[in-house]
Amino acid sequence: MKYLAILLTAFILTACSTTSKYPHYSVSDAAQTSIKSQNGLRSTLNFKVEGIGHLKGNKEWYLNALHNYKLPSNVTVVIKEKLAPQLSDKFNIKSLNELKNKEIEVYGLVKREKIYFYNKGLSTGKFYYQNHIQLTDIEQIKLLN
Repeated sequence: MKYLAILLTAFILTACSTTSKYPHYSVSDAAQTSIKSQNGLRSTLNFKVEGIGHLKGNKEWYLNALHNYKLPSNVTVVIKEKLAPQLSDKFNIKSLNELKNKEIEVYGLVKREKIYFYNKGLSTGKFYYQNHIQLTDIEQIKLLN
C-alpha cells in the first residue's frame, strides 16, 4: 500500500509538470524547417523575447524571437488576448509588454503563415511569411529568468 501511494504521488506530479512534449530546436532550425515543411515542426524553443506586438483589432499579442519580426529566421509566439490575463497572473506581471528581454521556453507547432499587407482596411495583395507558434494553453510557455 505504501508503494502504491508513492507511485500515485509520482504519477500525479509527473502529469502536472509543465515539461515540454516536443524536442528542443534552435529558433533558426525551427524556422528553416517550418519554411520547408507544409506540416510545420512540433518543437520546444528557448529564446529571449526581442520584440512584442499587440493588435487590438486582431485581439492578439506577439512575442518575437528576433527584433525584426519579418525575417524568415524569426519565430513569433501568437497569444490570443483572452489568455493575456492568465499569463500576467502566472508570471506576476501587469502587461505582456514586461516579457521583453526575458528568456522564455515555449512548445508547440511552428508553422509558416502567410501575412497580408493592408491599406485602409483593404488587402493590397502583397504578403510575406512568418513562422508562428499558436499559444492555446498557458502551460505551453514558461519564464526561464
